[in-house]
Amino acid sequence: MVAGKKEDFGDELRHQWNRCNAIVQGWIMSSVTQELHTGIVYATSARAVWEDLRERFDKVNESRIYQLYKAIAMNVQDFSMHLERQKLMQFLMGLNENYDQSRSQILMIEPTPNINKAYAMLVEREIQRSMESSSLRGEGTDLAALMAGKGMSHKYNRGTVPQN
Repeated sequence: MVAGKKEDFGDELRHQWNRCNAIVQGWIMSSVTQELHTGIVYATSARAVWEDLRERFDKVNESRIYQLYKAIAMNVQDFSMHLERQKLMQFLMGLNENYDQSRSQILMIEPTPNINKAYAMLVEREIQRSMESSSLRGEGTDLAALMAGKGMSHKYNRGTVPQN
């Protein structure tokens, strides 16, 4: 409820009415968008501003309600996407330098994967690294055995028989 008109108050309360009116007008001005300021900045009372805004915007219909719900849904979706991206960034920042290349590859993917996809990619990369390192260790062992065998056959070719 907006206070009454200035004329409804006596001379002894007029100063207080002016002060309260200025406060309420300030609240209204700080609550509305810049586009609305030009239409209400020259109003003489908060009541006049309030009546003007009510006349323009106090219209309830299904189309307006639909627009509001749609805007809310879009904001919720955008906020949800923001939170997902924030989780991904925190996860990637927590990785040590061994994952620099994987981190860079994940950040270059369009669209940016969610945290679960990024985690799955890192697990897959770890499995590949593990297979590569065990394969290299195995090949090195096979290579050492092959070289030892060649050394042995070389001795046999020279006619030397190993001693037991």
